[in-house]
Amino acid sequence: MGTTIVVRGEEWLATLPVHLQLFRAMGWKAPKYAHTAQLMKLDEEGNKRKLSKRKDPELALTFYAQEGYPVPAVLEYLMTLLNSNFEEWRRANPDLPMNDFPFTTKKMSGSGALFDIEKLRDVSKNVISRMTAEQVYGRQSKTQKGSVRLYEVINQLLRENIEKGNILV
Repeated sequence: MGTTIVVRGEEWLATLPVHLQLFRAMGWKAPKYAHTAQLMKLDEEGNKRKLSKRKDPELALTFYAQEGYPVPAVLEYLMTLLNSNFEEWRRANPDLPMNDFPFTTKKMSGSGALFDIEKLRDVSKNVISRMTAEQVYGRQSKTQKGSVRLYEVINQLLRENIEKGNILV
């Protein structure tokens, strides 16, 4: 079939045996599966709930561009949600590029991360403070043109680590 890696939310974990049976029945090689914890948000009553692509603008990549968040800031924030030790690494390595961080799916939360717009703002301030004026202007104008490639970067990080054997199944 050609699919080698499937990254999906933990709510799909129960369907894994059926999907593997389908691949076997069709005679296809089954892909590797990685199941991630859900991204949560506090509702109006203060209860945690899963972020919804229908209700929550934060799941649209255009939201960050419209709000003026530079792509590197959003990526840094997402890394704080994806890997429990990223913030500690960033404090110890403030000048290193984010790609030097030893990302692993083994450090991903199993209980679901809580989206926090205030924390995103704080991370953005830190990222922007390390940028030159030209970088800020250049990134902002690119973001406004819609060149946000957030999912591609996250999927690449996950794909690389799945291939290394750090798989959540």
